[in-house]
Amino acid sequence: MKISIVEKSEQKFPETGLTPLAMKRLPTGKIKPAGWLKKQMEIALQGLPGQLWKKGEYLKDSNGWLNPEKIYIGSWNNTDRPWEEQAYYLRTLTLLAIYTQDEETLAVVDKYMTKMLASCEADGWFGPQSLKYFHSDDPEEKATMVDLWPHMVISEAVIFWYEYTGKKEYLDMLHHFLHFCLALPDEEFIPAKKPGKGFSWLSSIQHPRSCDIIPSIYFVIEETCDTSLYPLVHRFYRKWYGAASEFMNIHTVNFAQQFAYSTYYSRLAHEKYLHDSARYWYDQHMMVWGTVPRGSFCADENIRKNCTDPRYGMESCTFSELTRSFNYLGEMDMETVWADRTEDILFNHYPAAHTCDMTKVHYITSSNQVMLDDYLYHNVANASHMFAYTDNNDRCCLHNAGLAWFLYISNMMTKVCDGGICAWLHGSYTASLTAGKENIAVKCISETDYPFRDKIRFTLKMEKKVSFPFYIRIPRWCSKPEFFLNGERIPVAENHIQGKFLVLEKEWGDMDTVEAYFPSEITISHNIRNGGITVDKGPFSYSLQIREKVNTVVSSKKKDDPGKVLWNEKNSADGDVWTELLPDSPWNYGLLPEEGFIFEECPLPEKYPFYWETPPMVIKAKGRLIPNWTLQDHMCAELQKSPVKSDEKTQTLTLIPMGCARLRLSVFPVIADTPWANEWKKVPETTDMKDRPPIRL
Repeated sequence: MKISIVEKSEQKFPETGLTPLAMKRLPTGKIKPAGWLKKQMEIALQGLPGQLWKKGEYLKDSNGWLNPEKIYIGSWNNTDRPWEEQAYYLRTLTLLAIYTQDEETLAVVDKYMTKMLASCEADGWFGPQSLKYFHSDDPEEKATMVDLWPHMVISEAVIFWYEYTGKKEYLDMLHHFLHFCLALPDEEFIPAKKPGKGFSWLSSIQHPRSCDIIPSIYFVIEETCDTSLYPLVHRFYRKWYGAASEFMNIHTVNFAQQFAYSTYYSRLAHEKYLHDSARYWYDQHMMVWGTVPRGSFCADENIRKNCTDPRYGMESCTFSELTRSFNYLGEMDMETVWADRTEDILFNHYPAAHTCDMTKVHYITSSNQVMLDDYLYHNVANASHMFAYTDNNDRCCLHNAGLAWFLYISNMMTKVCDGGICAWLHGSYTASLTAGKENIAVKCISETDYPFRDKIRFTLKMEKKVSFPFYIRIPRWCSKPEFFLNGERIPVAENHIQGKFLVLEKEWGDMDTVEAYFPSEITISHNIRNGGITVDKGPFSYSLQIREKVNTVVSSKKKDDPGKVLWNEKNSADGDVWTELLPDSPWNYGLLPEEGFIFEECPLPEKYPFYWETPPMVIKAKGRLIPNWTLQDHMCAELQKSPVKSDEKTQTLTLIPMGCARLRLSVFPVIADTPWANEWKKVPETTDMKDRPPIRL
């Protein structure tokens, strides 16, 4: 057996054509989730991802994707109009249907796909006529345009369905549509400016996001060997305007998509600076705005001047878009950093985007977010309902935020270009694939409670022996992993192996097993801007355990009338229903890190994997209250410089994984009794709107 440690694939650019992917995700449906991930799929099926089609305003049977022949003219608030909402949701629902095999959900997806097939035209167009002839909202304006943005999203749902069903007509539909795009005259292909009066911002989204379709074009090229589509890749890329600011783009979702665009393009353009650009833009952006744990950044919807405190958060559907980008980038070179960043986001931040039963979502998720109330004027980029949870508002997050878990499952095991297999994202599953030069059928069963526990057991099943390399990713936080082959320890290097692959190359036989142990230690990370600290262990950062008080309220739809009342059946029609989570225990603590920390495992939750009352593990810490640290603008006031003084009694605090905490304090002030410790200054309860940072840089 050959044992090696490698950092990434050493792919070389070819002289022409597409650079081969270092690894590929398996066709949709070839991975079957198990363990807590299967439970998470069941939760999603009963939550917004699985049930929104029954009640969502944009998903009624009258919507334009189910009635492609209709022309919808009028206000962009017309919920029947076909646009990104249905496309986002179908992308999520398709994966959910396949992973759960729920018959009702599969039937809904099939209904959409069948409608699209029936709408195909001779010129290659499919889908709503209202996108082919996108009308102005001005009744006096007769101009129209082609809006390609929703097709960029829905193309991925079509690919998933094609892989699952094996029906070539879905590939043909997408293939012919790409030739429709190729044939569009320049003046009609993603115009930089609206062609006339009355075109709302909807029609302009396709311009900044024009490269979102490039991975779908690559897929069709590789499936059909149609190299005549190469010019279409160049065409979409050149329509993108590039970096819109020194931080690529100030809009959180735009950044999550755009930072990777040039690297995608490098598969065809073969320029090293393009290939390296995703790393550059991501690192540059995070250096300024990533002052929070585990890969989130301070943006709300747009990054704003001086808003780098952990109380500022991220639009929730950004988590899905970051996961999508990380997955595509990981396929290109097998750089493990993208897998680590996926776990950072999904285990720590993403669960809090939804209530634990996934029946509601909120717009902004922050690292220090101690009150989730229905208030219109938090100090964030938008004056709207940003923190409370909803099941019918927050248009884009409502339809797109549910995607991320399904993307995680889709990429847990991949096939490597050398005939090997790769355990890329860790979890419990059964993967069906082929391996070796002979493409022998192999099943890999991964049994684990990762990330809540550190052991993973892989069992390989096959009808005949076959030689291939088996890649197992070592998380970057694990410096001393242990591995066993059929019960015998595998000798591995002891230094500098975290964030790399263990590669086992041998002739594998039926029921061979590999066990991986990824032990971790408690560490501290520092916020350089204010001296605050975060407690980390393994794949998790930890947050203060804050008791939740749940309120369901009805809030006026008028921004100039922020009044709200507790929900009851009599007033339920008076406005929108929101779910508040309010703190029912003190939150304004600083930590005494020199007092040490104690880690404790708890029973694995039976119902919800990420819930504040039943965390799978906790860390005990020492801390003191900071009485002058109060709320400001219905948010925790910004951190002040550590170390800080506190004469309060030292208490034992319980810290839980960030993913379990929706009310959360994960960046703590440091308490010290030294002469140079700072006095915490009390701040005003509210700040005047005119004194707040502008919504744009």
